[in-house]
Amino acid sequence: MKRTGFTLIELLIVIGVIAILAASLVISLNPAERFAQARDATRMRHMNTLSLALISFQVNKLGNFTGIDITQDPKEICMIGVVCEGDSLIDLSILVNEGYISSLPIDPQGGEDPLGIGYQVYLQDNRVGIVAMKMETVYLVDACENQTTLEYRGHTYDIVPIGNQCFFAENLRTVFYRNDDLIPYTLTDIQWENTTSGAVTYYEEDINMGLAYGFLYNWFAVDDARELCPEGWRVPSDDDWNELADYLGDNPGAKLKSCYQVDSPLGGDCDREEHPRWNSGSTYGTDDYNFSGLGSGYRGVNGAFGMLGTIGLFWSSTPDSIYDSVARGLTVNNSLFSELPFDKGFGFSVRCPKNE
Repeated sequence: MKRTGFTLIELLIVIGVIAILAASLVISLNPAERFAQARDATRMRHMNTLSLALISFQVNKLGNFTGIDITQDPKEICMIGVVCEGDSLIDLSILVNEGYISSLPIDPQGGEDPLGIGYQVYLQDNRVGIVAMKMETVYLVDACENQTTLEYRGHTYDIVPIGNQCFFAENLRTVFYRNDDLIPYTLTDIQWENTTSGAVTYYEEDINMGLAYGFLYNWFAVDDARELCPEGWRVPSDDDWNELADYLGDNPGAKLKSCYQVDSPLGGDCDREEHPRWNSGSTYGTDDYNFSGLGSGYRGVNGAFGMLGTIGLFWSSTPDSIYDSVARGLTVNNSLFSELPFDKGFGFSVRCPKNE
């Protein structure tokens, strides 16, 4: 007999217990190492911000860097408001003046040059690269190789580098496997509960919710040899999710969650009622890396939908047992990125990382 997996009440209890355990966990690290890790995390955010600004500039200038003297030789970026002179410095104030970035970030320990911000820029094969001059750990500068979008099955997905990984910045939304075979969809509750083959749906079978939050797949679709993600991409393993969580450090859920939320204290575009968004809650997303995790809800093993705006769950390709597989979860009321086993019959979101 097929198991029914977590009930809604059991799911909330498990998430609550994990939150309590996480709050009580004390990690003992060398203070100097911890501070270095924090500085490096800031540097990675700065490099990502500079890279995205330069790519946007390049796109709007029809593939060129008109007004910026970028060369193959790395040059340190000048601070705003100084006279930028010398062969080792480059003026990127045009990015601020033309609205591509609000200000130029400065390294936590300052620049190498008294007039510099501590980050170098260079151009190779018409692709921009950013170097943190005082990085204390070696990271890949841009795991997406300056690619910002990918077209797949008629939809253009945003993609983002996070540490040494490159991820879809949106939930997958296709009813086809990679080989063009159709994934069964519009299953009744009974059909969904009884199937042991791949299936896909969208929240409450409302296509508008599917377009806003992405589609929901059972794990049998994730595990199908015909594959869900495009060529060169994959469904993340539990190791992939662990690598992401380790890189994010403290409060990974807040860093991954979209800032779109009812009553978001961030205000502006983040405070919104219209979909997609999170419900009002005790925590809010800051979306530090533009991952834009949403509370896309789920379809239960019995076919019922639930928790839109409250929880977002992402499959891994890693089975946990004959019945369960490992997933990751974001919730509206904590800043965790929880790892939990779920019945393979649940319908969860899918994010694709790029093959290394």
